Amino acid sequence: MSQQDYKALRVEEGREAQAIAELNSESNNGYHVVAYLQNAREEGVTTLILSLGQAVLQKHEPDSNNIHFSLNANIAADSLILVDLSDTVNYAHNSTNFVHLENFFIDVDAAPNADYLLEFGFLANVSSADGDFVQIAKLSSAKTKGAPKQVTIPFFPNGGRLSPQHWRSSATRYVVSTYGSSNLLKSTIDPTTATVNPGSGDLVLRVARGDTTEVNVSLTFSYHTA
Repeated sequence: MSQQDYKALRVEEGREAQAIAELNSESNNGYHVVAYLQNAREEGVTTLILSLGQAVLQKHEPDSNNIHFSLNANIAADSLILVDLSDTVNYAHNSTNFVHLENFFIDVDAAPNADYLLEFGFLANVSSADGDFVQIAKLSSAKTKGAPKQVTIPFFPNGGRLSPQHWRSSATRYVVSTYGSSNLLKSTIDPTTATVNPGSGDLVLRVARGDTTEVNVSLTFSYHTA
């Protein structure tokens, strides 16, 4: 989309619903409200984000967080919790209902014959026995073994809500006993020791290996919660 396909409208806090209703009752030149943002540094003001074409209305809370994480050398087959949704002490987010993924960047530098598969996704329907892994993206050694690989995915305006009700795709989905809430997994808080119980909504990196050669992974992403 070109830059002029988006515009912003600042309104007084508490008048969002009225402003949206007024905009929807007018043609507004084909624009529709796709998000509204609240700036923690500007109290009493909400910014409505407008776009040409229909989109789902979402609310962007001012708790956006950034995480950078690296796994170096001979990473093994494993699952790592990138964001523990229920943990508002060790992670900077405020809410525990959903993760909204804003963007992510993965860089892989592997040995020439390395055999690996990296899957980025979230957990759903977690019980004490198992949980679903819903894949968002994957990166494998197929076809370009040994070559550096990079994947960047930006989401606009404020990220996909990571839940089965809001994430529609034909992505691979597993039901795995490893993701039962009674188990412990490693995390970005402690990548060497399994200390976190998985739960629905957690953001997860899943690693599969076909050998033990060198694979270096660097991951950077931004998210907020609701």
